[in-house]
Amino acid sequence: MKRLVTVYVHRYDEKNNIWQKHLLENAYVSGTVDSYGLSDTLHREALVTIRIMGDSRADVVPQDVISFNEVEGANPPDSGALVVVSVTKNSRGSKNVHHTKIICK
Repeated sequence: MKRLVTVYVHRYDEKNNIWQKHLLENAYVSGTVDSYGLSDTLHREALVTIRIMGDSRADVVPQDVISFNEVEGANPPDSGALVVVSVTKNSRGSKNVHHTKIICK
């Protein structure tokens, strides 16, 4: 069974120099926010994949900050937030599988 959660998207508006926040519902989260070692000389941050189910037009762009806990105000939390590095819109196939795929680190 998939666990669907609500995630909070924080976006910095450079024109007005303020943070804006909105939420996305029906998010399926997979991956880990912990880092892991590849060897003594290599190190990679693990990636988190978020799929917004049923919405292939979710308002997310790279450089947005995503948090899993609601915070007061529009500023992202100091810890536990992820940065969006890639967004893919999946609008093909049946309407039951349309989603937005978000890759974060």
